[in-house]
Amino acid sequence: MIGWALKKANRFNEVDFLIPIPVRKSTERTRGYNQSLIICEGIAQAFPIPILEAVLYKNKKTNTQTRKDRIERGQNTTLLFGLKNADQICNKHLLLVDDIITTGATAEWAGRCLLQANPAAIHFAAAAYTLS
Repeated sequence: MIGWALKKANRFNEVDFLIPIPVRKSTERTRGYNQSLIICEGIAQAFPIPILEAVLYKNKKTNTQTRKDRIERGQNTTLLFGLKNADQICNKHLLLVDDIITTGATAEWAGRCLLQANPAAIHFAAAAYTLS
């Protein structure tokens, strides 16, 4: 559904790559999946854009954010992400994808990290958001 909605909104026609918010490898092994990657795969079915998993990575282990307030979430995500293969996204239009937006801290810090590669634009999509 997200993919079809993005396709109908002509402002996303220039997106070159989908970038899922990463989870730590140990988390992905335990859980068995990265929910943001699954959302990217769904988007790509309707709106065929390549998914880049090897650009953004999670730098450090953090505890779940579900019980943290806005300030704690912001502090918990500082320097959370790292960038590799930055040349792939230089001057490209990116769509950063996550499962949920609560305070926006994860999106903010992932976006700040991606900005180091000088992309043309960064857009953000999420499957849900909270009103906290």
